[in-house]
Amino acid sequence: MGLIAFWWSLVRDSRLAYVVLFAAWFERMAAAFVSLLNPNDEARIGLLLGIGTWTLPAAVVLGLLALLWIASRRLAIGWKANIVFYLVSSMVVAAVVFADAAMFANGVK
Repeated sequence: MGLIAFWWSLVRDSRLAYVVLFAAWFERMAAAFVSLLNPNDEARIGLLLGIGTWTLPAAVVLGLLALLWIASRRLAIGWKANIVFYLVSSMVVAAVVFADAAMFANGVK
């Protein structure tokens, strides 16, 4: 998803593709954070490859961050917009997590 969005943002100068790229980075960063409690697929693959739990997740997050940086510079998207994207993404994830917890507590499946 991230590589396609990066390519799309460069070829078409698409801000929509930038948002998709940002979402890819944010998802992987959030997944890495959640892996502190329960290792995700990337962490498990890193362990199976013998490169450690955090090597592969860190490489993916940093790689997507580099693509995000390049696309941001190319599309002239400033740090303020990126802060807004981060805050909105954080609020959406928090809302989904809390809604899921509330539904689970009330027995909704």
